[in-house]
Amino acid sequence: FDGVAHLCVPVTAIIFSWALASNIALVILLSNHSAIIVVCIMERAVWKRAKWKDGPIWWFLLQLAVLSVYSATLSFSGLDQISFLVLFVSIPWLILCCTLVLIVNWSLCVRTYRSWQHSNGQFVMSSSQSLAAATSMRASSIETAGP
Repeated sequence: FDGVAHLCVPVTAIIFSWALASNIALVILLSNHSAIIVVCIMERAVWKRAKWKDGPIWWFLLQLAVLSVYSATLSFSGLDQISFLVLFVSIPWLILCCTLVLIVNWSLCVRTYRSWQHSNGQFVMSSSQSLAAATSMRASSIETAGP
């Protein structure tokens, strides 16, 4: 699966929260998509039958989801029931989106962490002269290793 289909939901949620006077359609959209995300998380974590594509499209989904929750709860007054319902539905939806993005991109997160760890993984506790010698040794070993 690719994240493009999921991108339609936060974009639609932003349009609904700005254009519609009532938030009922927004609540229905987010609750239905929450159910779909739960099924997607179950498939990715438990069943593992579908092919999932990781990549930057999922991070765009996360950013748009945050923006749509912000725009949906911007006029939160807390006094009427529909505002509370929007908050009650949108926050779990955002958490589910975050979970799905992390599950799909977990290998990418691990690769990025390992790359960072490899480049920053040397820790030396010594005087500054010993540190300079260790740094020059490391630099010379990197130059000799090459690509």
